[in-house]
Amino acid sequence: THKVMVIKFVKVLPLVKRDYTDRNGQAATFRTKPFIVANESGQIYVEAIQEQADALEALDIHEGDCAFAQISTVAREYKTQNGDVRYANEITLTKCVML
Repeated sequence: THKVMVIKFVKVLPLVKRDYTDRNGQAATFRTKPFIVANESGQIYVEAIQEQADALEALDIHEGDCAFAQISTVAREYKTQNGDVRYANEITLTKCVML
């Protein structure tokens, strides 16, 4: 699901890099740029990933800046170490145009 909204950056967190091995056995780096943003509904935690994370890192966004944003949401199912099924919302900042 995608939603377009106006957001205000409440907290800008550092770019996070995590090394992993891809499906082809090649070393790769997964990148995320997390933010706390405010919209008409309140505050939410969002992450930009990979190339979008790099692009937003390069913009030098500051707390208080505003943007038009496209947000994507997905419900993820996972199992705990005890085998219990849990759910979490994944909210991704897919597009961003600064105001």
